[in-house]
Amino acid sequence: MLPGRFQIQVSLEIQDMFHIAGSGRYLPLVDLTVEMDERGKPYIPGSTVKGRVRAYAERLMRTAGLQVCSPPVPEQMCPHADIDNEDKYCPACLIFGSPWVSSRVNFSNFYLADGNDFILQTRQGIGVGRTLGTVVEEKLYFWEAVGTATKGKPLSFNGEISGTGERSDIGWILAAFRMMSSIGGQKARGMGRVMAKIGRVRFWNEKSRKWHSYEDPENFCKEAIALALASGNNG
Repeated sequence: MLPGRFQIQVSLEIQDMFHIAGSGRYLPLVDLTVEMDERGKPYIPGSTVKGRVRAYAERLMRTAGLQVCSPPVPEQMCPHADIDNEDKYCPACLIFGSPWVSSRVNFSNFYLADGNDFILQTRQGIGVGRTLGTVVEEKLYFWEAVGTATKGKPLSFNGEISGTGERSDIGWILAAFRMMSSIGGQKARGMGRVMAKIGRVRFWNEKSRKWHSYEDPENFCKEAIALALASGNNG
């Protein structure tokens, strides 16, 4: 049986241009700059990926017949009462956390893979009123987009998912991660199409006190997802 602690190497391949708004950078006439790491290269914050994965996981759980609360508004999230009783939390909160319980899973930041060259473009946008859906006067703005500098080679960002949990918990995480089709802002403009990939899977063996790699990550992924869906149907 798989021990509780796990580490999974994952990657995100950006199929075209993408935009993830950052802070701390100032460019003249650019209103929305992208996130950059200490090397001056774009990266994807782990919190951004975790938020997307949780949203997909919640959809899967509801489809499987599980009761799931409605984040991110705290008042709409479990448990509302008896916060020390795990039975009062939905499966999504038990895995990803809530205002009253710590997350069991951690998403590292996703950094640009070595050998990937990128380009930055400045694009123009206009503000649209939510009520009427019409253009708002004096709401012209400029934003940055990141893309690959090598034709036919998507930008690849590497990260890690780690934490503790049953194999079914890992299954929900991996199933949701694989469902990701886009990330970042400006998705309505076709930005941020992404392909999520699973790499090395490691688990902690309490007897040997060592990390052990799962021999077939793809098969492990299928087994864990099947177990997660089965647990939902049985619930």
